[in-house]
Amino acid sequence: MAERSKTLRRFFVLPMVLTCFTFWGLFASGHSQEDGPLTLQEAVRMALGDNPRILAVRYGQEASEAGLQEAESGRLPRLTFNETYTHSNNPVFVFGSLLEQARFGPENFRPEVLNSPDSYSNFRSSLELQLPIFNRFHVTSQIEKARIETEQAGSRTEMTHQQIRFQVIETYFGVLVAEKQKEVADEAVQTALAELRLIRDLSSQGMVVTSDLLAMEVQLAEFQQQLVQAEGNVNSAYASLYTVLGQPIDLARDLTEELVDRTFPVSTVTELIQRAVRFRPDYRIAELTVESRDQDVRTSTGQSWPDLNLFADYGNSSQNLTNGSSDFAVGARLTLKVVDFGRGPRTD
Repeated sequence: MAERSKTLRRFFVLPMVLTCFTFWGLFASGHSQEDGPLTLQEAVRMALGDNPRILAVRYGQEASEAGLQEAESGRLPRLTFNETYTHSNNPVFVFGSLLEQARFGPENFRPEVLNSPDSYSNFRSSLELQLPIFNRFHVTSQIEKARIETEQAGSRTEMTHQQIRFQVIETYFGVLVAEKQKEVADEAVQTALAELRLIRDLSSQGMVVTSDLLAMEVQLAEFQQQLVQAEGNVNSAYASLYTVLGQPIDLARDLTEELVDRTFPVSTVTELIQRAVRFRPDYRIAELTVESRDQDVRTSTGQSWPDLNLFADYGNSSQNLTNGSSDFAVGARLTLKVVDFGRGPRTD
């Protein structure tokens, strides 16, 4: 009797983790309707459908792609329109505005006019075209960092998909394991009940002692307790599955897959490590993070280099926006930072 109890306990505990890996290849098979049995393939599709985690990484990837387009726009020419209105009696301003508007005359050379002019208005309209030639690696580094961020977002998306697939497989077969545990527990209770009836008959005939009857009743109580626990495990397993699927817990659809024994060859530890390093998205994200930090170093190094930009400017100056004089300018602008007093001493 004691040996039989040990045997029932041994079959009561099923290897859940091995079962999950065993049935990985089954999720690509099977078809079901919304009110019929639930296949593993359909469960994965449901989990990946409107999952908030999928939406979050998808929006993150779209934001990264938009950031890459923005960074690439730094290489394009920039056209700027400016409209400025100034009213002043500053002698230099009045003198220059008259020249810009082509309204300067001999009367403006009088000392009293030069020294104490009346206030004057000037409208300045201008179009400026600027073409970046070299900007201390800033644009190229920003483009590279945006490209890295886009690739990282793609890796995060793939990693999230893998995690959700694994959770579906784990909880799906968790339900099957829980149901098998319940079947084993129910068989144990039925077997114990049959033995208890037999021992009671033998006890009434005086063929067994009372202690054997009491021991069997205790054994039956233990098996009944295990059955109640197994039933609770089934409910918990279904709740976990439908939580992963994002579906109502009371859906209560049967599962189509079955638990069978299968054996898979396992590669060596070295081969497994090499495959993990090659295919794991989180490892690729870490590699890309290092590349992004290299771009930060490149940008910091380029701060000691000059900026070089070409520009073309077309403007019009007038007193009342209806008439005036136009002018243009073309050239190159070289900017070199000599000393940055705003940067404090390094503390690292």
